[in-house]
Amino acid sequence: MSEVVSSTLFSDYGLNEAYDEMFAGPGDYRNPYAKIRDRLAELSASDLQHRQRAADVSFLNRGVTFTVYGHEEGTEKIFPYDIVPRVLSGDEWKTISKGLEQRINALNLFLSDIYGAGKIPNDGVIPRHLIYSCAHYRREMRGVRVVPATSDDLERSDLPLSTMPQQYTPEQEAAFEQYRQQ
Repeated sequence: MSEVVSSTLFSDYGLNEAYDEMFAGPGDYRNPYAKIRDRLAELSASDLQHRQRAADVSFLNRGVTFTVYGHEEGTEKIFPYDIVPRVLSGDEWKTISKGLEQRINALNLFLSDIYGAGKIPNDGVIPRHLIYSCAHYRREMRGVRVVPATSDDLERSDLPLSTMPQQYTPEQEAAFEQYRQQ
């Protein structure tokens, strides 16, 4: 943990039971956030709000949006994001990158199987109708070798935050072990 730092920007910021990436406790920044802490200490809440609005406009103008139909406030929404970057320690990144590589590998194996041998639907792991009725499934690709995703694709993966990222359900562990043995 780093030193306790006071900043008017976060003077009324309250912590609850949820994990906070930036703060270890009230006014106590985690070490990876030292440089961000110093920069944020120079800003007022008004400065940060202005920067958030400018980023929102930039996202909207560049089309970083998604569509919500039936919403009274309009259909085009900006993807949610945090203007304060999430900072990772080297150890955190090692864990996350291993998980992302595992995720890409699982995706490659899944795509290769559903367009190739078809063990997943044949064994009933995922019902055929869920795969074949998907709008993005392309029957014309059956038998075509799927080009695997690479580590370059990791940058496009989402990183949901969890306080216990290394824990899995027994069902997940069993599924991982089953595919490792194949």
